[in-house]
Amino acid sequence: LNLDVLHGHGAKGGAYARLAARSLKKQEQLVRAFYTPHGGSLNFKPSTLEGRVFLKIEGLLERHTDGLVFESAYAARVYRERVNVAGTPERIIPNGLQPADFAGFPASPDATDFLFIGELRTIKGIDFLLDALAALNASRRVTATIVGSGPNAEELKQKSATLGLTSVVTFTGALPAREALRLGRIMVVPSLAESFPYVVLEAAAAGLPLI
Repeated sequence: LNLDVLHGHGAKGGAYARLAARSLKKQEQLVRAFYTPHGGSLNFKPSTLEGRVFLKIEGLLERHTDGLVFESAYAARVYRERVNVAGTPERIIPNGLQPADFAGFPASPDATDFLFIGELRTIKGIDFLLDALAALNASRRVTATIVGSGPNAEELKQKSATLGLTSVVTFTGALPAREALRLGRIMVVPSLAESFPYVVLEAAAAGLPLI
C-alpha cells in the first residue's frame, strides 16, 4: 500500500504494526511505526512470570518503534516504570470527545438503576458489581444493565444466576455507547485497573452520575 505510518493500538496491534514496519524497513520502505500502549501487557505485574515475559517483549519491540502515543500521563508513567526503556520519542494525547457527546441521552422509561458498559472480562471488576447488587437486593430491589461482550460473559451470567439476580440484571451484549447510555440511571465502573477510559468521559458528558 506504500504507507507512511503504521499505528498499533494495544499490545497485539502494537506488536503487529511494529513487526510489519520492521519487515518493510528491511525492504527499504520509508515507513514509521507508532504505538499506543493500552492495557494488555501493562495489566500484568512485573513480579509474575507472565508479566516479566510480556514486558520483556515490550522492551524488545520498542527498538522498532518510531514514536509512542499515550492517552494519559498515567499510562505513560506505568509504561516507563514497567518497560524501562527510554529514548523513543513520546507524546501524551488525552482521550477526547466530540460536541455531539454532550447532547445528553435521556434515560429510557425502563432504564435500570445501574449501568455497566465495557468488556466482560475479569479486570473490569464486574463480579464485584454483581456481589454488590446481591447485597443491595437483600434489603431493597435494585436493577442493573450490563452492556458488553467478552471472554468472561458466560461465567458472569452464571454468577448472576447463582446470586439470584436473573430478574434484576440484564445482559444486553455489545451496543453502541449512545444507545447503551440510555439504559441506566447511574453508571458504575468497577474496574480493577484503568487509565483514562472513554466510558467515564462519555458518562460525564451525558450527565450520568458515576460510581
